[in-house]
Amino acid sequence: MKKLTKKNIVEFIKKMDNVSFAEIEHNFMNVKGEVSIGYLDSSYNLCIWFGVSEKLFDIITDLLKEEAITVVLCSFLVYVCDGIMPKHKIANQLRKYAQPRWLPVVLRVNRLKRHDNKN
Repeated sequence: MKKLTKKNIVEFIKKMDNVSFAEIEHNFMNVKGEVSIGYLDSSYNLCIWFGVSEKLFDIITDLLKEEAITVVLCSFLVYVCDGIMPKHKIANQLRKYAQPRWLPVVLRVNRLKRHDNKN
């Protein structure tokens, strides 16, 4: 298990490409918690992952804001194969939902940005 740092997350995503949150859970320490990672604004009720630690939340949201990584929509079958599925209903489209929905994504390094891997 790898230590949960911004640098290690970026290196893992660079090496593996198309990384699911299930893969992050399998390969990093201290990733589970009570926080959800939303997508778009909260009025959409779309989450890309549930039950993460505040540290993982901060790392992922920072990397997304910095455009160091990007999210790519994927099939829920990626998560079936990776062995972890959230219990939430799947969002079938990008729209507003009354209840939280899971938007299956994988993480990729933004190849258009230069990365310095600090932290």
